[in-house]
Amino acid sequence: MENDFSCLNTDDVTIEIDNDVAKEVSAKDLAIKKIGPWIRPPLRIEDVRLCSVDKLRICNLSNEAVALLSSHLNMPSYGSLKNWDSIGIHLKIPDHEIMGDNLSLQCTNNSVRTQSLMNREEYSKDVLSTKEVDKLKDIAPESGRMKREVFGMNGYRSLRNDPRPMDAILNKCRNSPVNDLIRALQTCKRIDILYSLKILEQKGKLTKSSQQNVGINSASTLVLSSTDKFELCDTDSIRTILLIHYEESVEETRDYKWLCKNLLKHATQYGFRIVDINTLDVDANIIASVENAFTKAHQIVVSFTPSHIEAVKSRNTACRSIIYAHDLMNQEFFTLNSTNRRFRAVVFNDTQASSLPLGWPRSTLVYHFPTNMNALCTKIFKGYDNGLSTL
Repeated sequence: MENDFSCLNTDDVTIEIDNDVAKEVSAKDLAIKKIGPWIRPPLRIEDVRLCSVDKLRICNLSNEAVALLSSHLNMPSYGSLKNWDSIGIHLKIPDHEIMGDNLSLQCTNNSVRTQSLMNREEYSKDVLSTKEVDKLKDIAPESGRMKREVFGMNGYRSLRNDPRPMDAILNKCRNSPVNDLIRALQTCKRIDILYSLKILEQKGKLTKSSQQNVGINSASTLVLSSTDKFELCDTDSIRTILLIHYEESVEETRDYKWLCKNLLKHATQYGFRIVDINTLDVDANIIASVENAFTKAHQIVVSFTPSHIEAVKSRNTACRSIIYAHDLMNQEFFTLNSTNRRFRAVVFNDTQASSLPLGWPRSTLVYHFPTNMNALCTKIFKGYDNGLSTL
């Protein structure tokens, strides 16, 4: 046995063991040495409680607060994420105004009865036709109020078909206490919105300033001339065209300037003003700036150059305002069941509609410049004056 191990060599090895306890390293020192970012625990309702809303009404909220609520809640609820429809239910808006097609009509045996609105006239259809609405307007002494009650706020058959449903809800509930809105957000567990409102409160921007006399600048008050809306500033009474464009080459810039010159000429004749998206102060707050221009625009003209198309498809981070505007347009388009109310797509030269980005541009009428300039102007200016701007 001894011969079996005679060829082995023996080396001495010293192993040093770090003993943090022996070195008296504190728990604080260990926390400092810990690798990785520190993640705070999730916020609780108590952490985002607002302190100065007891006597406020929704109409007293600032434009920043309204824009925040609108941008976060205009999409329909999905799964556990509760949005405008859930908020509307908690604010006691009737279900038929939120989701139904008949709104304030009572359906019995598939017939629509308007007993509460007129002299017990009955109509056999679930949805009133244009001729029937005209008949109701002749009978009812308050035709304006009648139309709103039948079709809902802002002339829509339901809030579900409104391009900005949260704006419409805030408009309808403008005299309700802000506490009701806060409780609705708490019930829906929208701590993200409550946290953002808390930040506005800390900055003193939750409520209107003395100079701020604008209510809720909803798209519905601008796209559809509602009779039930907030007062707007003088500048808001001017009809606006938001021009969305992006160019890289000299040729693209030349084409865009040619289009802009023609649009400006016709806009001046019809009392419109043109707002260039590149003139917005997106560095200060890109969401608020683009949202504000988007909601105020009566018409939105999109100049699709090849660079613009590629930027949207690739989600180019250098074109943040352009990308966000396209997201808003797609949101409105699909909220309205793929109906285009105010977006006008313009292409140049040999650009085909099939090359446009997915979403609303592929599902709407495309105008080739300069060939279809007259048709574009008719749609924007004359169509708007005649109430025919909806495709």
